[in-house]
Amino acid sequence: MLSTEADNKFAWFNLGFIAQSRNQPDEAIGNYDKALAADADYKPALYNKAIVLESKAPTTSIDIYRKLVSIDDKSSTAYLRLGMLLSQSGDEGAARDAFKAAIQLDKGLTSAVPAKYRATPAPRSSTPAGR
Repeated sequence: MLSTEADNKFAWFNLGFIAQSRNQPDEAIGNYDKALAADADYKPALYNKAIVLESKAPTTSIDIYRKLVSIDDKSSTAYLRLGMLLSQSGDEGAARDAFKAAIQLDKGLTSAVPAKYRATPAPRSSTPAGR
C-alpha cells in the first residue's frame, strides 16, 4: 500500500505509533519523519516524535513542542511536556510560562505540574467579611 501512497501521512503515522508502542524508537522516528515529509505540520506525528525524542534528544524535542504549540496554541499536553523539558534544561522562566499555558488550557493538568511552578493563590485577608 505505501509503495503506491508514499505520501500517506496517516499510514506512516500509524506505523510510527506501532513502532513506538513496541519500543522501537528509531523505526518510530523514521515513520514519523515520513508522515511529516507529506505534511510538515501534521500535529499527531510532531507530538509523538517529540515524545520519542524527549530522552534521546531533548533540545530537538523542545523545538518540536515549540513548533507544535505555534501551530496549535490549545495543545495543553504539548505545553505540559514542553514545560517539563524546559525545567530539566534549567530554563525556569520559559518552563513557568509553558506550565501556566498548560494549566490555563486544562485545569486537570495542575497536578502534573511540579509544585514549584504552580501558581500560588493570593493570600486571603484575615479580616472577617462585613467589617
